[in-house]
Amino acid sequence: MDVRVARLKSLAVAWLASLLALPASAAELATPQQLREDLQTIADTLRDQHPEASHSVAPASLRRALASARARLDAPMDRDQAWLQLAPLNSVLADAHTLVAYPDWRGDLKAHVAAGGGVFPYEVHVDGERGELFVVADLGGARSEQARARITRINGVSARRVIERLMRLTHGDSPAFRARLLEQRWAFYYWRAYGDPARFDIALRPVAAAAPSRLALSLPAASRLPALLAGDQNFERTFGFELRPERAAVLRIDSFVWSDPARFYAFTEDAFAQIKRHGVRKLIVDIRDNGGGDDELWMRGLLRHIADRPYRNGSTYRKRVLAKFRSGEEVTGAIVRGEKTGLIEPVADDPLHYDGELIVLIGPATYSSSVLFANTVQDFGFGRVAGARGGVVRSRQSGSVQETRLPHSGLMFYWPRFVLDRPVPRKSPWLQPDLIVRDDPFDARVAIEQLLALPAER
Repeated sequence: MDVRVARLKSLAVAWLASLLALPASAAELATPQQLREDLQTIADTLRDQHPEASHSVAPASLRRALASARARLDAPMDRDQAWLQLAPLNSVLADAHTLVAYPDWRGDLKAHVAAGGGVFPYEVHVDGERGELFVVADLGGARSEQARARITRINGVSARRVIERLMRLTHGDSPAFRARLLEQRWAFYYWRAYGDPARFDIALRPVAAAAPSRLALSLPAASRLPALLAGDQNFERTFGFELRPERAAVLRIDSFVWSDPARFYAFTEDAFAQIKRHGVRKLIVDIRDNGGGDDELWMRGLLRHIADRPYRNGSTYRKRVLAKFRSGEEVTGAIVRGEKTGLIEPVADDPLHYDGELIVLIGPATYSSSVLFANTVQDFGFGRVAGARGGVVRSRQSGSVQETRLPHSGLMFYWPRFVLDRPVPRKSPWLQPDLIVRDDPFDARVAIEQLLALPAER
């Protein structure tokens, strides 16, 4: 069989399989009027269901963004086209719990790859401030000969222009947060914005002294998943514990969500048993890649063995009363302001209690419940928070994320039910580290080694 014919047949089969894997609405066209109705659903939800949209976006900025989106919805569009026009709202909303998104982006990308589709072949680091893109590893996390090289062009388009376009589609509190989210999901965002070419022509500037100053590669699209998806159901890749010299230990917690909480609690109990047995006096809890989850996991799995005084995970709050959560005399649709006054008591006579130095290491992907954990550690003096910079995520966090399906495009709109202030309010709305460390995007060990080298806290 002619190679070109075989290739065309293969692509046709892959295209059909990926199309069948999508919801019916993904392949259907919505009219401009229908798309504007979806946009109105977003606007109405922000007005009538969100507890405080101005928590993250000024009302005037939101009005301009909605008007701009409305003007872009000027032709029939399928789901993917509609997302490209509606998703720029995400960066304006500037809250990682408030966004226009696909119902299941992970499932879509997995189905695309399983059907023979290709994606960008590298794991990347995005420097959003400079508009620069770097190779971290081969897609999936395997070591790459081009690691640390700067990517200057992709298929003839400057990397800066690609970053600018994709950053507008991402959600999150700050540009630094959105850059981290983009690099973790680069394969998905690039696929949705630029399609799935069979090959990638990539212009690089390597860092190795013996390498040429410029390098042009033509690489086939990768047929595997990015590291974020390859490890999302792998316990050992999500959690880790390591004893270090000088009576130190590192506990890595990449999520406060796990399908089997009992396994997580068994893991943390074993870690604290080793901490006790080996006389550890410096404990680093690494939550740089922890996007949140259930507060119960860190209350029971971590602070149960650390807290030596009563604590709470927040203070004043503002919530929207929704019918399914309404209690007592609350009125559906009303906004309620209150304060969490109840305190969680420390466990008395805990045989695994840890009273040594505690450092919580945060990063630009630290969010939601993991921010509440860092807030609590800071505000009640259980330890110090370390990170490369402040001003990346708000210490005032939204939560209890709700969802609305946009009926015509098939996309989803997510928004929070409440906004919660940290236990002890501070002047800055942002989570600020007590210790500043250099966090190397190409080597996660660098920040850890800096913290281990610090003299013991007195």
